[in-house]
Amino acid sequence: MGHFRADLQAQSVGRFAYAFGPRSNVVCPGRSRTSCFTIKPARLGNMRSHGRKHVFVVCGNRNYHHNAEIDASDFPDDVTFGDLQPRMLCTVCDHRGADVSPSWLHG
Repeated sequence: MGHFRADLQAQSVGRFAYAFGPRSNVVCPGRSRTSCFTIKPARLGNMRSHGRKHVFVVCGNRNYHHNAEIDASDFPDDVTFGDLQPRMLCTVCDHRGADVSPSWLHG
């Protein structure tokens, strides 16, 4: 197992901590603001619909790269991976921020 703590609205799960807030991803690759388009982020509910309930988390600290697989089945369906990434807290090195992706090891 990895070295992370996860909090879901002050609730501890695993070894990463995070809080939720609004997030918008707008992409304007060399275009005017009127021709921008919004990318819809992947949600945990979508991941679960494909039979996955664990996420793999890699610490963003470039000196250590601690990692863990955590059970995301208690997280709300509307939470995105982008919501989780900047809010993860490594309990080994206290670095905030991590790469979060679906785990393909477990269902």
